[in-house]
Amino acid sequence: MPLLEVKNLSKKVGTKFVLSDLNFQITQGDFLLFAGQNGSGKTITMLQLGGLIQPTSGEIFFKGKILKKSKDFRRKIGLVFQEANTQIFCQTVLEEVSFGLNQNKVKNPKAQAKILLDKMNLLHLKDLSPFRLSGGQLKMVTIASIVAQEPEILILDEPFIGLDYPGVQMVLQTLVSLHKQGITIILITHDLDKVLYHATRLIVLDQGKIVYDGNKEQAMGSLTAWGIKKPFNPQRASWLL
Repeated sequence: MPLLEVKNLSKKVGTKFVLSDLNFQITQGDFLLFAGQNGSGKTITMLQLGGLIQPTSGEIFFKGKILKKSKDFRRKIGLVFQEANTQIFCQTVLEEVSFGLNQNKVKNPKAQAKILLDKMNLLHLKDLSPFRLSGGQLKMVTIASIVAQEPEILILDEPFIGLDYPGVQMVLQTLVSLHKQGITIILITHDLDKVLYHATRLIVLDQGKIVYDGNKEQAMGSLTAWGIKKPFNPQRASWLL
């Protein structure tokens, strides 16, 4: 059974369909790139996968249950938005990461948050305000606050936007590590250079429709036609090598 299954998903905004008849499955262990040029419908797809907005038609299933009727999907599908500061509202890093744990009634939430921060090499930041951090550190704290809730699927919208080289490395290393730990990753991007090497699968959206779903290597010759920059060296490019 797939973790997520999308059937005939369409979304209308005003009089225009911004998504049309999407069909795909997400399986355990995917590191999926959801690519497309700006305006192709990537972010609105993410919002629907996370249950934040409802489709005009079609259905999304989480572990075989219709998404809106599943009781535990909100904790099991973690969303990291493009602008990290839109998800941050606590006074310190420790409080931010502890918040979700406290909401889920985890025992000793601050102690558990410290363990996670230590694993992610963020413990030295625990008493700082998130808004005093670098872009890469802020993104890492956002990811940590979601990972603290033990999601099965982590969906990230353009996680490298605005980050410098060290920030990209920091975030990418974390995502690769989380994937190795068993978390299914869905990464939404228009720039494949930084992360294509680590992906297991590629879906391309163009004008609200899926134009490709499959092996990343086989899509390289068609990327520019879909408005996506072809990676300089898709076989070897990795910001972690």
